Amino acid sequence: MHTQHQEPSAAALIPAADTLGGTDCPALAGQGIAACGVRRATAAEAPRFHLGQARMTIGVSGSGRVLVNGTWQSLAVGQIYVTAPGTPHAHVADGPGSTAWLLWSPGMDLDPQEGGAWIINQGGPGIAAAIQGLLVGQRSGETVVMEAWARLIAGRARACLLDPDPRLARLWQAILEDLAAPWDLGRLAKAAGVCGEQLRRLSHHQHGASPKDLLTRVRMHRAATRLLDPAADLASVARSVGFSNQFNFSTAFKRILGISPSAWRQALGDAVPAPSTPPVPASGRFRRSG
Repeated sequence: MHTQHQEPSAAALIPAADTLGGTDCPALAGQGIAACGVRRATAAEAPRFHLGQARMTIGVSGSGRVLVNGTWQSLAVGQIYVTAPGTPHAHVADGPGSTAWLLWSPGMDLDPQEGGAWIINQGGPGIAAAIQGLLVGQRSGETVVMEAWARLIAGRARACLLDPDPRLARLWQAILEDLAAPWDLGRLAKAAGVCGEQLRRLSHHQHGASPKDLLTRVRMHRAATRLLDPAADLASVARSVGFSNQFNFSTAFKRILGISPSAWRQALGDAVPAPSTPPVPASGRFRRSG
């Protein structure tokens, strides 16, 4: 039986309006993000309109409405409002509440088959918490910390935009339900409903990496969250994501996030815990145009 880790919502963790741009944070620019931030409305307010680059707004607390292809629709906590480049992006708060947002760089475009504006029902809390983690992490002045958070933001945001192969969707769900399981290629393939060779080809085609490499990414992203809990010791975090050997865990963590587990925890100090859900590997509806 594996211990269930309860990770807090981001709702109470987002401060008054705060923004970080790609010009001030090269790590964001390197992920194709022009800016991201959080804001808090203290009362009902007039609509806020934007036009230009692709944008995402996440409901964190309270309620609001968004403009979806000419119609105002409710944006609930945890939902993501997405607009493609050139599509009006408008949000209005119905009262006190918080939102997180990110603006993609001009070179990042959405799949033209999607276009317009739409609402996504899953993945919002993970993106919002990662944005908050970056805003806290910038205070450390550690480049590797900023880069790790930027990768988490981009990974979660792109993952939410996926239309995944159903075989891989089944696999990621199985992994997330039991990260500590002994996932070898045979077990991964069985969860996806294919043979090992098929899974290898599918994984490389969709994500450009092997199934085991993708598994390690997911595990390390979840470990990064758990390490922000000061009550969690390194050995227990390692076991919770399938590593009985602490040295092997630390090596994998540094390979994926660019910083050791102890340095990650020390650099962030009192930083708030991030995601309730780790990102699945993303191939994405985002593409770099040009």
